[in-house]
Amino acid sequence: MKHSSWMAALAVAAACGLLLWLWLDRSGPPPALAPMGTGIESTAPRPGLDLTEPEDLRLLNTTAPSALPALPDPQAPLVQRLDQLAERFRAGDAASACRIAAELVRCRTLRNTGSFSDDRAIDALARMDLDDAELESRTAELDRLLAQNRRARSDCEALEPARVEQASRYFLAAARRGHVPSMQQFANAVGIDGESLLRDPQLYHAYRMEAWPMFQRAFESGHPAAASMWHWALESRGFAFFAGVIPDEWRQTGTARALSQLMAEELGYAGDRSRMEGVEPEDYSRAQVLFDTHFRGSPWLEQARQQALAPQPPFVGAPRLPDYAAQCEDAGR
Repeated sequence: MKHSSWMAALAVAAACGLLLWLWLDRSGPPPALAPMGTGIESTAPRPGLDLTEPEDLRLLNTTAPSALPALPDPQAPLVQRLDQLAERFRAGDAASACRIAAELVRCRTLRNTGSFSDDRAIDALARMDLDDAELESRTAELDRLLAQNRRARSDCEALEPARVEQASRYFLAAARRGHVPSMQQFANAVGIDGESLLRDPQLYHAYRMEAWPMFQRAFESGHPAAASMWHWALESRGFAFFAGVIPDEWRQTGTARALSQLMAEELGYAGDRSRMEGVEPEDYSRAQVLFDTHFRGSPWLEQARQQALAPQPPFVGAPRLPDYAAQCEDAGR
């Protein structure tokens, strides 16, 4: 077997072992669990300086700011923007830590996907059956997109790799201060991989102890992504980290599938209920109760509905980076 094949096999084995560890490691006081449909308390910031949170968020201001600093100029260098967002967080804006995490996730995505060839994008656009006016319009959009991606890569290269790996800790800091989107992102292990947890005992412990109550808070706040995350984790056959912290009373795959179906119907892109396997009428009944209790009328659901209805930009031959920062918008305020 080639060396690369051995390395791949070891990586898979390590990931499987880590997931088993999450499932079986129940040492220490577990987070308080609530049955479906009941309220839970907010996860509160821990007292004092918590080493699981990034250092720039733990710097203490000598004087309280008279007003929240302005959001950074999106055209400013990334390092400068991150410093300004950390200052906003220290002044009391939890969402700013989420914005830092979003920038770091974008950098990690760019690093892991590699560079996309400009020539490939231009060639893909040229093969599309477009009239002259549409071709000119999309070519201009492609030029703008490629320039944007090149600048983003250059920005990210200025960051130390270790800082890029801190994304989940910024989500954690924002979540502990009541920021619902960050609760969902941390519980969903955004910015976390098996290597991160294996080499970072602090992060592992924080995830094991806090991911579940953060999920509950996001779910019971009516964040649609929490419902999707629950469904996906139960369907993942244990390969989603979140699956390792779900308590037994929430391992209701049929209900999770039914709730995802209800959510899709609400957002206007649902499939045929009759084609869903493993979903019984009582699953839809339980899912309807959950939807009516937590999601109906939720500002998060309305936000998702507006995003689903928004026109999508045309394909121009190159992939578009997700708008990570938009996921930090606090629809609950």
